Amino acid sequence: MTNSQELEIQLVRKRKSKKALANALCISEMALLNKMKGKSEFKASEISRTATFLNLTRDERDSIFFAC
Repeated sequence: MTNSQELEIQLVRKRKSKKALANALCISEMALLNKMKGKSEFKASEISRTATFLNLTRDERDSIFFAC
């Protein structure tokens, strides 16, 4: 399950918009919002691209995408 709150925090910290992240993932902004709301899941490739886009550490990535 995605920790959307932590993802939002990282977007603010890195001064990136949801629209920019959606563009980096080659998906629509609505598709990104659906993923963040848990209506659909992030693919492994999207997790990797998000980590690169936001320059996340392994721990940061894991706390967002592999939270319990």
